[in-house]
Amino acid sequence: MANRDAAVSDIVVTPDTFDASRVQFGNPETVEFNKGQIKFTRSSIRYSDPKTGKTGYLSFALPPSSTFGVTINHKASVPEEKRNDESREGYSVAYQVTSRDTATKPSASEQTIINAFESLHEAVCTFVLNNKAKLPPQSRAMVNTDGVGAIKPLLEKAVPNKKDPTKMNGARVYLKLVTQGKGKDIRVLTPFYTPGNKLENPAGFVDVRGRIEPVVRIERIYFGNHGTESPYCASLKGEVIEANFIPQVPHDLPRNRLLGPNTAEPASASPTSPDYSGDGDFQESSSPIEDLSKIKPVTRPAPSAARSKGQAQSAATPAARGRGGAQRGGGRASRPAPPPIEDDEDVEE
Repeated sequence: MANRDAAVSDIVVTPDTFDASRVQFGNPETVEFNKGQIKFTRSSIRYSDPKTGKTGYLSFALPPSSTFGVTINHKASVPEEKRNDESREGYSVAYQVTSRDTATKPSASEQTIINAFESLHEAVCTFVLNNKAKLPPQSRAMVNTDGVGAIKPLLEKAVPNKKDPTKMNGARVYLKLVTQGKGKDIRVLTPFYTPGNKLENPAGFVDVRGRIEPVVRIERIYFGNHGTESPYCASLKGEVIEANFIPQVPHDLPRNRLLGPNTAEPASASPTSPDYSGDGDFQESSSPIEDLSKIKPVTRPAPSAARSKGQAQSAATPAARGRGGAQRGGGRASRPAPPPIEDDEDVEE
């Protein structure tokens, strides 16, 4: 997690109110960590508030959409079969912009999101091309050779499904969560609010499908190595700084408890985990972008007092526990039944 200027506030915009001409870029600067062992170049990104004229972090408030859950990111140098807790270096989520059904013909709301991210990318490309002389030698050479092709877009467009090329995987945006530390000591600081406005640890929703409504802060351009086989030398830094999350309930499982409460005393408070995390048979959705107000709540019985206490103690992340709005203790809140989401079989996260 990078150090940030506490005096800089977030300028929150929605895709339909975003104006790329109000984006401001800082001159490329090279920073060093660990006594010069780590060195990279970056440019800051700020946004001018059209109402007040003040500048701050560019933060997108995106509408609710489908996600395949939180993903653990490991060091690229570690082979998949050797990955473990020590190789963890971050967490991320894939935000779906279009579904398989709307991949080639986005809805009006989906097209608005696409237009916002594409206009931001165009502004970034213009800035990089105009300032390539200030970039590190390797990045400058790649920009001179490949032009805008060397600048990675934040939005990944719809592409044919690898397993079935007759189908399309929808457009999506891969977003990092705010974390602190590395390896087994890594902590997720991004707050997730689940139904009932309950504060949860995103680490408990790894591979749990659902619907997410994130606020995404885009604060800088990163210049440098993006991998030995990557064609990119520049990319945007986007992080989820807050999100509402509704875990998906598989349609073939009961939504209400069939057993009585589990009254056994826990040995110790365990980390909060979501209730459902399987690979259920989900139906496809005509569009991942939907209005949360259309989701009807389904009331579920409250768990035992002992379990409620354990969840309250473990739900909040270290950074979020100090937030005044966090709800602690009590029984389980009413749980909305989110609409079914698209089941893209070939997803690379």
